[in-house]
Amino acid sequence: RLPAAGITSLSPSSPSSPGGGAAAYQPVSYFVQSQPVTLHIPMHRFVAFFASQLCRHISTDILTSVFPSHDFVVSVMEHPLRIQVLLAQIRAGIWRWNGETMLRRAWFYRSSYFYDFGFDLDLFLLQCTSVLLDPETFLVTLLHRFNLVSVFGFASPQHPERDGYSDDVPWSHVQDPFLPTMAEDLLVLIGAVVSERARLGFTDRQCMEQEVVSR
Repeated sequence: RLPAAGITSLSPSSPSSPGGGAAAYQPVSYFVQSQPVTLHIPMHRFVAFFASQLCRHISTDILTSVFPSHDFVVSVMEHPLRIQVLLAQIRAGIWRWNGETMLRRAWFYRSSYFYDFGFDLDLFLLQCTSVLLDPETFLVTLLHRFNLVSVFGFASPQHPERDGYSDDVPWSHVQDPFLPTMAEDLLVLIGAVVSERARLGFTDRQCMEQEVVSR
């Protein structure tokens, strides 16, 4: 979690499920490899920039006012997370039949010229949601979007269809050659959520130093 004193999670019993809590939480079924995804989410990035400025100049405690409810936090988390899943799929080679178009899009998104207006803000949104949601809900959502629930041993072997995995769902088996790359990118994303401080903790000078080093 981000080192921000005073920030508490929203109620873990907020999801409408029997008994509440993360153990019973089931994310919305959505498969990035077969459903629409966009890299252009200007409203999300406006919210991210607005929230980052409030955290820098006022207090991190104000995040609970920017993200007022559990459902809103989950909905805000979805689109930047889907983008990270799409980028992981591009790197794994799932979209190779689309030619260089997808590779170019991934390059522009990751390039230093657009970093401040793309990945940087998307990552900050994921950091905010990781603070405001309970950890189990956050991690379960990540595993579902990366389609790695069964790989990490969290799906029920007796009832895989209950966890969103069945023979009818594309790319859901451990033998798939793309899974190692997807698992690696998932762990890298979790590491970035935990460790990145460009918009929450760094001064302007530290941000400039980091940008110079990265370039």
